[in-house]
Amino acid sequence: MSYKSLCALFIVTMFPATFAFSESPEMEGGVLVLPMVEFDESTIEIPAARNYTAPSNLYLPKTAASHNLPAMLLQYGAQGDKDVDYITEIARGMASRGFVVMIMEMPGRGSRTDTSPEPSGNEDTVRWYMEDYKKAVDYLAAHPAVNPNKISYAGTSLGAITGIPFCAKDQRIKTCISIVGGGQSNSGLPRDLDCVQMVSQIAPRATMLVNGTLDFVIPYFMAQNLHTRVKEPFEKHWYQADHYLRDIDKNGLYDRMARFTLAH
Repeated sequence: MSYKSLCALFIVTMFPATFAFSESPEMEGGVLVLPMVEFDESTIEIPAARNYTAPSNLYLPKTAASHNLPAMLLQYGAQGDKDVDYITEIARGMASRGFVVMIMEMPGRGSRTDTSPEPSGNEDTVRWYMEDYKKAVDYLAAHPAVNPNKISYAGTSLGAITGIPFCAKDQRIKTCISIVGGGQSNSGLPRDLDCVQMVSQIAPRATMLVNGTLDFVIPYFMAQNLHTRVKEPFEKHWYQADHYLRDIDKNGLYDRMARFTLAH
């Protein structure tokens, strides 16, 4: 299967959202309350794998304490780039909850279309993406606003599929959030690049799985391949929704993501 065929298999167009969020989380009825914070958005250029550079969107909260913040590397699906609406809405939601968020442009996508080639196939796609994710985490871990012990990863669709094996390998990632991810029980990929085979290896670090029961791109059985293999600590969230998670409580989902990450 070609890289373009892989992209066609994992088409994702997610959702706009509105957000409430957090400067100093407090407890109310046993639940973390996440009040609102402002944030800055910028586009930066960071070192990427294989001697390339990668334009990346950085979202930096304007909190009273502008250091020691949790951070999230957030990656998009097979259709899109770092500026696609569904991924920037997620980024703004998490930044408003007090997270430093980065979206890295992937090889051959968006603003890297003319500066780096597309990966040469399925295996090279996953391997190259994982190499780039490592560079992004290198940047976040060294950022003066970031607590290097509170770095998480979240990915949608192909971003989840490539992110799970990365999270399994990179111990700096403390929580991994897979949104509409899943896979075949026998993908043909090497084991260390296969999300289904590697999801159990994230433990004892935490994993959240978010899927839709009506998803036709990542159907139920492919999502279940992750849900039956993930190990504690984890959260599993099923929505009666398609791959786009239409009509769900998006604000509630992002609150869940923030609370889960802060708890681990």
